[in-house]
Amino acid sequence: MIRVAMTLLVCAVSLTSLRAQNEAYVKRLHETVPFGAEITRSATFAPAALVALASASQELIVLDGSSFTQVFSYPQLPAVLSSLIFATDGRLLTVRTDGQVSFWDLAKGTMLQSLTAYQEGIAQCLMRPDGRLVIAGSDNSLVLFDPLKRSTLASVEIKSDRITALALHPDGKTVAVGLASKRITMVDSSLTVQRAGQATEGLPVVLGFSPDGRLLVCGGNDGRLTFWNAATLEPAGAGQVRQGSVTAMAFDPEGRWLAATWSDGSLALYDLKTLAPRKTLMTDGTLFTTVAFASAETMVTGTSGGAVAFWRVLPTAPDTTAPTLTILRPARYTEDAPSQVYAKQYEVAGMVYDENPISRVLVGGTEVTLTDVTQQTMMAGAGLSGKEFRASIPLPVVGMNKIEVQASDSAGNTTTQALFIRRLTSNEAVEILSPGANSETEHVAVEVEIKPWFDVGAYSISVNTVDLIDQRGGVRVRAGDVIREEVPLIVGYNQIGITLISREGERFTKLVGVNRKFSAAITETVRRESGSAKAVGPQRWAVIVGVSEYANKGIPSLKYADRDAEALAAFLQTPEGGGFDADHMRILINKDATLPNLREALIDFLQQAIDKDLVVIYFAGHGAPDPTRPQNLYLLTYDTDPNRLGTTAFPMWDIQTVIARQIAAKKVVVLSDACHSGGISVDVATRGLDVTQSNPINQYLAELARAKEGMVVFTASAAGEVSQEFPDLGHGVFTYYLLEGLKGAADLNNDYLVTINELMGYVEEQVKRKTRGAQNPTRSQTTYDKELPMAVLNK
Repeated sequence: MIRVAMTLLVCAVSLTSLRAQNEAYVKRLHETVPFGAEITRSATFAPAALVALASASQELIVLDGSSFTQVFSYPQLPAVLSSLIFATDGRLLTVRTDGQVSFWDLAKGTMLQSLTAYQEGIAQCLMRPDGRLVIAGSDNSLVLFDPLKRSTLASVEIKSDRITALALHPDGKTVAVGLASKRITMVDSSLTVQRAGQATEGLPVVLGFSPDGRLLVCGGNDGRLTFWNAATLEPAGAGQVRQGSVTAMAFDPEGRWLAATWSDGSLALYDLKTLAPRKTLMTDGTLFTTVAFASAETMVTGTSGGAVAFWRVLPTAPDTTAPTLTILRPARYTEDAPSQVYAKQYEVAGMVYDENPISRVLVGGTEVTLTDVTQQTMMAGAGLSGKEFRASIPLPVVGMNKIEVQASDSAGNTTTQALFIRRLTSNEAVEILSPGANSETEHVAVEVEIKPWFDVGAYSISVNTVDLIDQRGGVRVRAGDVIREEVPLIVGYNQIGITLISREGERFTKLVGVNRKFSAAITETVRRESGSAKAVGPQRWAVIVGVSEYANKGIPSLKYADRDAEALAAFLQTPEGGGFDADHMRILINKDATLPNLREALIDFLQQAIDKDLVVIYFAGHGAPDPTRPQNLYLLTYDTDPNRLGTTAFPMWDIQTVIARQIAAKKVVVLSDACHSGGISVDVATRGLDVTQSNPINQYLAELARAKEGMVVFTASAAGEVSQEFPDLGHGVFTYYLLEGLKGAADLNNDYLVTINELMGYVEEQVKRKTRGAQNPTRSQTTYDKELPMAVLNK
């Protein structure tokens, strides 16, 4: 019984999309300490990524926000600065509290001019795009000054109040004025009041407009951030309330972020779309005093200790993980185990997925067309983007060819996989796996196994020049598939001729000789039994297989498969179980359950059964589909190589062939605990694991009963389920109740007979109850003898 679970690709992926989505990604890029005193002012010129900073000790420096290098410095300004401003042409303005304004050429490192803009002193200053200055005077006047003409254009005295903050709208004309009376007033380009009297909770100490002009943000001395609709001055939202006063504010150039600092030393980053805080920063022992943005992703902070830090700011952590690349074809492509093909072209297929969009896939240096498979593969729910690709690539040399597949995502991460494909010569194009050259056999037929290394369009097989098999229409054999056909033999020498025609029309012919020896073994067996009572009437035959241990350690061991098979075999040999003769049974446990032994048991051994006999076939072990051709299903024998299923595992379709062509008995019972895994190797799973996709092994077995009238197939679980094992039972749950039922628990009408129908009904109910509905044994919906006795109980 095949105990394997489907493993889903997306469950094996470590998904960075599961990171917390509420917190922005903020990472320190660089830090320097250019000042010995607190940083009091900062300004940025985004087009050139320049950052100007001034300290309480009246020092001035300008840094390059890209290289973090110093481009300008002035060791000692003559007075304390009230403002630092970058003009639209990149000139730097230093505005002093004594009313003096200086213009600096940073490229030359020289002062261009210095003038007195307002003799009464300047508390704060803004520069409009037209070059005019809006000044909050120390005498509580609001002044418009033209530096070119060195003249005052307009002046408004704020009576009975005090200006506490200024902000310039992106239109370059409207100015928001914060007042000590906890109000905000909007004035136009001529300083005429447009809207007045908007009340604030605390004293507005910092004002700022978002780059799109949509929002006006007020920072108060009560630690509150308030968001206003700039057009209507209607409240748009409120931010965090912190200890102390808001000290500085800055918007990134693209209007995604607002950064603000508080007098408690903290800094908070807000998403301007949601107005929600996305990150809070604190320094060790010092306070954040200034904040600015050198670019859309670079934030610059100053501290009370004179340190300047550059930070990268992103909505989420940057993707540094390369896309996951899965090669679907070829199935093997490593240098020590390359794929083989007889062709000048080869079709490579695969899938690539990542949390970011896939930008391109190169196969052999050529960009290929991508097909979106996100929805079909359930990747969307996992936050992944999936693309499938196919490409026909040239194989330029006979021998080893190395092809590189490169996949890149939109974040620029790239993964590369080298594919090694060996181009064969015409002499290597066809392998005869069996029979061996000039081999001998006592059997009346032999299985021919052929592995072509090209896509086959037609093939035929003859014995002694007589055509026995001719497959010309609808042949679907790809390079590396195995063709299996059985042909009869005459006593003596047989020449088997094999002809294959590629889809391109190229013909290949191989000859192999097989000698069939005459054997009287079967005749002697019949003669010996003809005088005994056993040889009269229907006989019982059984093939019992249980594999818990596998030679290949890539296939996990099972707990109870061997024990299940041994227990059933022992019961069948008791009088209650039908008294199966030992020579009428093939019991293959672990190391004995090899592929040759299983073939001999199902094909040669069961050929002895005649039409009125009963045949019981039981299998407990692993089963799986071919990873690259999931429609090809296999039973895994002890000697199976997970990387070579086609030649080392037992194909499911061969069971159908055996039952339809080799077994003459009309009463056949197949008991199977069949589940499968989506990928073998180390991913083959045991009973008890969960699956979420349909189970083709069980589906195939359920349909298998249609191969012969009178046949019944009873599987341990339905499609989409797996078989469970319970340590307290010491068996798989299906086999445990199967044995209990045979021993009498299934005799529902107390007639001392357990029929196949009673047995299946009992097992179905008990397994459902034990597993709480997780496992549902399934019987084939075909015509069979429902009163077929499976056990006779002692009265």
